[in-house]
Amino acid sequence: MSVARLRKILANIDAGKPINLSSFLNSIESLNLKERIKSDDVKFSKVKGDKYRVTYIKPSLMSSLRAYTGDEQASRITAAAQNQSHSQKVIGSYLNILLSAHNSDKSYPVFISFDTDGRVTYPPNTPLTKTGSCDLLIIENVQLFLFWHRTVSFLRARCGFDSTSFDIALGRGNEISNTYHKKFLSKYQTIYLCLDIDLGGLMIAKNLINLVPGTPYQFLMPDNIDNYLSRVVEQIDLKTLNDIRAIGLQHPGLFNASRAISKHIKTIEQESFLHD
Repeated sequence: MSVARLRKILANIDAGKPINLSSFLNSIESLNLKERIKSDDVKFSKVKGDKYRVTYIKPSLMSSLRAYTGDEQASRITAAAQNQSHSQKVIGSYLNILLSAHNSDKSYPVFISFDTDGRVTYPPNTPLTKTGSCDLLIIENVQLFLFWHRTVSFLRARCGFDSTSFDIALGRGNEISNTYHKKFLSKYQTIYLCLDIDLGGLMIAKNLINLVPGTPYQFLMPDNIDNYLSRVVEQIDLKTLNDIRAIGLQHPGLFNASRAISKHIKTIEQESFLHD
């Protein structure tokens, strides 16, 4: 059971709400606490079905559970004291950005960091302390980001990418949609998405759309996508297909990608574009 789930159960116990008792007891057993739970350490009364109201928890046991789950607002550092840093959001974030990628003579990659309020810190002695580009091109794949000249050429030739003023960001999967990036991303006029043509790519796009709902976007896809998908051997399962179709129906800008996948029942990674 996750830390967040156990924390919620404890909150329900504090509020006098009924809980699934067997699930709670099993989760305690799975923690391998120094103190082993005994039959009289937890007292309860049946409410209905598998729901019980916990009326008593041995103080030393409750103290251990609270130390393990921590406070809902606990920092990652605090959570690390119980080996649970993965249960907390990282304090800050970073992006690899290629500033002014439209101008090859002046463009170069920089590492920028974000605090929890979304404030941006650029490297020392960086001449371009803030972006002057109008648009942002997000490339999910590291290989395409490293060979960005070839990638941009392909996007212009086959995907309808026509921005004349843009930066490039390495998406790093769904990391790009971190809430700390909201202010930074919302400053761009248009966001172009170069992502995998699959459920993961559409999920990233969906999360970005929800993060900056007022910003126009374009999901970039080759005009010959049928050729790519037809060469793929493995088909996707029905659940994945239905999830993809649902996203396409929710967001008009993602519908064409969803329709192409539905037509072939196949997906494709963007790295294949480098070999066109």
